[in-house]
Amino acid sequence: MVEAVLEKLVEAGVGKGLSEVEAYSVESSILSLTVSSNKVKEASRSRIVTTGLRGAIGRRVGGLALTALNVDPVEVAGELARIAGAAPEDPYWPGFPTPLHGTSRALCLDKRIAELSEEEAVEILLNAMEAMRSAAISMHVDEAVVVEGSLNMGSQRYRVVNSHGVDADAECTFISLWLTLSVKTSRGSSDKSVFTVRRGLDEQYLMERSREAGELAPLFAGARPVESGVYDVILTPESAGLILSTLLTPAFSALNILESRSPLKGKVGEEVVSPVLTITDDPTLPLETGSRGFDDEGVGTRMKVILDKGVFKQPLHSYYTASRMGDEPTGNGFRRVPGSPTQPGATNMVVQPVRGSLEDFTREAGRALVVYEMIGYWMSNPVNGVVKATVSHGLLVEKGEVVKPVKGVVITGNIYEWLGRGLIGVGSDLRINNGVGSPSIWVSRVNVAGE
Repeated sequence: MVEAVLEKLVEAGVGKGLSEVEAYSVESSILSLTVSSNKVKEASRSRIVTTGLRGAIGRRVGGLALTALNVDPVEVAGELARIAGAAPEDPYWPGFPTPLHGTSRALCLDKRIAELSEEEAVEILLNAMEAMRSAAISMHVDEAVVVEGSLNMGSQRYRVVNSHGVDADAECTFISLWLTLSVKTSRGSSDKSVFTVRRGLDEQYLMERSREAGELAPLFAGARPVESGVYDVILTPESAGLILSTLLTPAFSALNILESRSPLKGKVGEEVVSPVLTITDDPTLPLETGSRGFDDEGVGTRMKVILDKGVFKQPLHSYYTASRMGDEPTGNGFRRVPGSPTQPGATNMVVQPVRGSLEDFTREAGRALVVYEMIGYWMSNPVNGVVKATVSHGLLVEKGEVVKPVKGVVITGNIYEWLGRGLIGVGSDLRINNGVGSPSIWVSRVNVAGE
């Protein structure tokens, strides 16, 4: 049904005088399980279809989103023509992509997820909860409760059609697990969460992450701020990934570079961070969140090196920004909402592993703050590279020994200084989660605001 609607919308748009038309849809089928107080409380299934339509009259471009599929294509096309006709001209408008850019191979469908029953999903969730609780109990806590969480899984069908002949179609799967464990110990209460998103089902991986969170939870009991000062900071792979994706992914965007919202403007070919650091954008990784054969414009995706031994090699492009900068599209055009213009974004952004691990860095550091979880990192500023995050789960360590748990301190600095002269180590313990991959990262002389 969705396929027929898209084709009719494109055909009707051309019939209403639009010089070119593009239709985009995502059809999602989702199984959701929720958790409260050690129990699976609710299971639900849903089907969500999001559809967007864009069209141009010359260099005037407009778009709209559809909230239902039972629409009159001619009426919708007429509305789109009115929106486009009233829009200002975009002097850089290159048109919608042509089929010449093709699509690429990317494994994004796990048939196990597509065929999984509700009972099997419940069993996976219960096993993860038990792994988490058992790990905490083995640490001699007085109480361990999975206070909240969810397991969501299902499939997504992506399709892009335009009047130039582009017709890209793919079905992908996804699974996300989130659990928060609360424990009580003689030193007080604490908690720890696990959150993972992938396109493939790996039960062993889910159990390992759940057990790890259970083992860590008691370590944060009695956490307090440390004294303000300058510390070495060791970021776990998860924390490093969050900070780097918040600050670097927008900076890699060609649109932000064009509009002077990136500190990397004019720096292609220059060393911008330590030569130790190489970062790729790789949509071909099997069953990771950003793995797909084409972007939201139907342009084929491909692996690309963004930073090569510290040198900024290339930005991430949509079809529009590639035309403006005279480059080839990179297959990184993605939409925030249906009917909106695409903007450059990452698929799977991965910091390439080097040497060492979280344990190695902790042992080698004389005195350091190890950051396991943060809040407020999203307030960091990618325009100037300023980092700001509040540590919610941290450990102060000295020569590999835990001195005390830490929370409520703010770490600040500049991401390019952290990854430049401040970078001490990039580990080999790579983890990829929700389309972002990083090993542990060790940074020197970080400002910490505490007591």
